[in-house]
Amino acid sequence: MTRPWNDIPTQYLHVLSGELKKEIDSVGEHTLIDLERDRVTRKEFEKALDKANTRLVILHGHGS
Repeated sequence: MTRPWNDIPTQYLHVLSGELKKEIDSVGEHTLIDLERDRVTRKEFEKALDKANTRLVILHGHGS
C-alpha cells in the first residue's frame, strides 16, 4: 500500500487508507507492506514488490 503525504488530497488518502491498514492488521491473515510519506518512491515500491509474493497492490496518489 502506498500512502503519500504530499498535499491535501493525498493527506486525506493517507488517513483513510490508515483505517484500512488497521482493519487488515486486525484480521491478521495478510501481511501488509505500508510505504508511507517519504518511502513512497519508485525505488522503495519496486523493492517491496521484489520481496513479497504480492496478491494485491493499493496505490494512492495523483499518478504520473
